[in-house]
Order: sequence, then structure tokens, then C-alpha cells
Amino acid sequence: MKLKMICALVMMLIGANAQALIEFGGHDGNGGGGFCNQGVCKTAAEAGIKIRGSSTTPDYWIMPSDVLNELQRITASLPLGGKEILKKSFGDPDTYMIVDSVKDRALKEIKKNYIDVMKENGFSPSAGVLEIFAVSDSEHYTPDNKTYLLPSFFKLSARQKALILIHEGNIRNRSSLTEALEFDSLLLSYLKDPRGLSFDYLRFLGSIDWQMNQNDRDSSKLFALVVDFIQRQSGRRLTLANFRDSDFLPGFPLESPVSEGGLDRIGPMAVAKSSAAFGPRFSKIFAKTTMRTIATNNGKMWTVDAADVGNACQGREGLPGFEKWPLIPLLDADRSLVVAVDCSKKSKGGVYSGYIIAIWYLNLGNRIDHF
Repeated sequence: MKLKMICALVMMLIGANAQALIEFGGHDGNGGGGFCNQGVCKTAAEAGIKIRGSSTTPDYWIMPSDVLNELQRITASLPLGGKEILKKSFGDPDTYMIVDSVKDRALKEIKKNYIDVMKENGFSPSAGVLEIFAVSDSEHYTPDNKTYLLPSFFKLSARQKALILIHEGNIRNRSSLTEALEFDSLLLSYLKDPRGLSFDYLRFLGSIDWQMNQNDRDSSKLFALVVDFIQRQSGRRLTLANFRDSDFLPGFPLESPVSEGGLDRIGPMAVAKSSAAFGPRFSKIFAKTTMRTIATNNGKMWTVDAADVGNACQGREGLPGFEKWPLIPLLDADRSLVVAVDCSKKSKGGVYSGYIIAIWYLNLGNRIDHF
């Protein structure tokens, strides 16, 4: 992974994280607390960090309305995970602590950690051009993790502050500095190009998913977004034939409705053939994919309105096997899922029969998701 797109972000926008545990709770008067780095712990005063207020009653920063509005606007625009990222970026009333001053040696130590990570990813920044706006607890994820806002933070615009709060929220919630930096860069690209035509949109989806807690992940919506993007970008329709080497699947509910049917691991020959049409990355994304069909609770197949199917079935009604089963991504306020529709089965009422497709092991470039 390369982080060269991060350059302007690091210099101008984003808050830094020291990749170390910062523990508030020491008692050194103004600027009490503790700062642990590389196994060496110091009080905040010894580390050169002076916190506003006293050790028992520090000054907490309450997010003003202009920053909150920017934060809500940015997270609401995300294709996935907006509510979860907003929540952890907002924090609690005692999440954000105000730092009066930081000594030069403390900033140098933080910058060194930052630069080391960036060098590992092919970028060589200069400590002289980095501006540090905040540091956060990061070594252990707990609800009590804090973010320390440096004086430079308060000179930023509302939008810049919102972007930093998103970064720090990710750091407080288990992201490594490398992961957080990648998300920052992809987020800026997305805000400039929401359609994802000029950057790695699929990697951005994977990065969002990784920032979410396990219980908050929405694998159905993620898969629907991936299918929608692949089809929009290629101008081609995905079908079940793109994932199966054979039309014969014992137990697959083509004729008799059942509650579940196995598609099992996808066919390598089908994926290789599909890569010729959808690009070489197709096989990397789906190389280890496992699928499952899901019917309704009463055992009947799902029905999809003709309006949702659109022209996906045009000319497919008489095709053999799974070629007549296009994948339909449904993305609206009420549902986010992918349905495989049987184009040969359209009712008089104008609806098609189909099955929801659930998926496991989706590789979007930054990690393999285990749903």
C-alpha cells in the first residue's frame, strides 16, 4: 500500500497520533496525566504536554455547531457506515481535552512516529513541514480513550476540524496509523469525486468497512455497493454465471423453493473468464468468495418489481443456466442488498422471482472481509 496521496493531507489537515498510549490520571497539577511511548511512561508535564485546567478538572472541548454541521455533512455523504463514523468522531462529553502547549521535544517524538509509518509506505516527508493538531489514545480500545487537541487545532476551519475528528475517532477505535492515514486519503478523494471514477473506490469501501466495529458492519450493503460500482464502471451486467463453473448445483433452489441453498465457493474458471470482461482485479476481489442464497421466512422466493430489474432481463429470458440470473443491487433507504433474479420467471403482476445473495470473503485490496 502506498500513501503518497497523503502528502497534502498531512501537511495541512490531519491530526497525528503518536501510536502510543496516553493515560490521563496523573496528578501534576496543570498538565497532569501520563504519556507512554515505546514502553517508557512519563507524566504529561515530563512529556512536555500541558493540559488546560487541573488534573482533576481538565477543560474539555465541546464541539461547536459549525464543526458538528461539517461532521454531519461529511459522514452523511458516505456510501457506507456514516452513522457509525459520526458517532465515534463525535465522542463523549469528556473525549476531547484542550492542550495549552506542547514542548518541541514532544512534538518531535510524535512527528518521528508519524514519519516512520509514512516511510514504510513509500513516502518521505520532512518533519519541518508536518503540523500536529491532535493526539489520541490508541494502544488499547476502551470507551475512555481521549483525544488531546493542540493549540494549532483551533486555527483550522470547521471543515478541517471535522476531518481531524474523523481521523482521531478512527484512532481511538482501534485503527493503526497506517489504516487511518489510508482512510483519510481515500475520504478526501471521495469528497472530490463521489462517483469514484478517479480513485480506488472499492478500496475506499473496504477502508470504511474496516473502520466500523464488527457488530456495525453491513455486509449486504457493502456487497450491493461493490456490484453496483462494478456494473456502472464496466457497463456490463453481472450474473450468477460470472461466479459458477457449471450450471449444475446440487441443492440449489432453482425449481423448488427452500429457505437456503448453497452456492459454495465460486468457480475459478468462471471468475477467470469474467476478469476478461470486468478487468483483472475481478478475480482478486472474488478469489475466495463464498455465496449463499436466502429465501423469505415462509420458504418462498423473493419477488422483485420490474422497475427495480429495469433492463437487466432484456434478452436474457431464453439464455441457458445462470446466464439468465442477473445480479440486481438494491440500494435505497429501506434495503441494501443484492438479488439474483430469474429472468425466465416473470409473473403477470410484473414481478420477478429471485434470491438474495449473501457473501463471505470479499477482498477489496486493503484486507479480506470475513462476514
